[in-house]
Amino acid sequence: YTQWGSPEDPAGFTVQVGSFKDLAVAKNYCKELKVKTLINDKIYISVTEVVDKEGKVQPLYKVLVGAYDLKSQAETLKTKLMNI
Repeated sequence: YTQWGSPEDPAGFTVQVGSFKDLAVAKNYCKELKVKTLINDKIYISVTEVVDKEGKVQPLYKVLVGAYDLKSQAETLKTKLMNI
């Protein structure tokens, strides 16, 4: 999904910048990320399922940035984000 909730999968290489148990927290993080880093790339929320300590399946919302053709482009973004 895009950060706005539209169904869309990123094509290519992305950078994972966070993961959250709560969708609202993930969406809020996307907004903060856009403002604090001035990223112009698309931000996505990828949903996966994980098993918690009690054996229950729970959603995990991963925040991803970019959709690059080349791995080196994603690595450049990762370096930029680490230096902010």
